[in-house]
Amino acid sequence: MNKVDFNTMRSVVFFGFIIGLGIAMLYLFRPFLYPIFWAAVTAVMFYPWFEWIQKHLKMPGVSSFISILLVIVAIFLPLLLIGVIVYYQSVQLYAAV
Repeated sequence: MNKVDFNTMRSVVFFGFIIGLGIAMLYLFRPFLYPIFWAAVTAVMFYPWFEWIQKHLKMPGVSSFISILLVIVAIFLPLLLIGVIVYYQSVQLYAAV
């Protein structure tokens, strides 16, 4: 019968706990992965605009505010237009029926 070294057993238990905690953490963060991903994508897309505004204004607070407004307009304006189109299409469909 082989004797198991204490250091080997300690390493196996330690890495087992690390893997278990990693899986538990992924399970807890699962609902937040898509918002974090899209926040990162949005930040990468609009950072050049922020730098350009910052270079011309040289006021970080105002540059941040303008960048936030730019992001809101870029995201919600197409959603608003699609919503209006869907509304008018549904009114026409109701009138036709």
